[in-house]
Amino acid sequence: MSHHAMLSLHETTILSETFRLMGDPTRLRILHFCLTGPHAVGNIAQNLALSPSLVSHHLRLLRGARLVKRERRSHQIFIPWRIIMSPLCCWTW
Repeated sequence: MSHHAMLSLHETTILSETFRLMGDPTRLRILHFCLTGPHAVGNIAQNLALSPSLVSHHLRLLRGARLVKRERRSHQIFIPWRIIMSPLCCWTW
C-alpha cells in the first residue's frame, strides 16, 4: 500500500485550476510550443497561426497560474515567455 501525504485544500484548489487551464486546446498548444524555449508573443502567434491578442490573453491566464513566466531582455523589444509549470512540480504522483 502506498503512503502518500494527503493534499491540502489549497493544493487541491491549485491543481484543479491548473488542470482546468490546461484543458483548453489553445493553451495546451501554447504550453507545448513554449517547451522549446522562450518565445515572444508574436513568434508564438505566428507559429501557431493565432492572433497576438489571443496569445497574450492565454499567456496572462497561464502566468496567473504560474505555468509560464516572462523573461525581460534589455536589448530586445519583445518579452519572451518560458514555461515553468510550478504548480505541477511539487505534486507527488
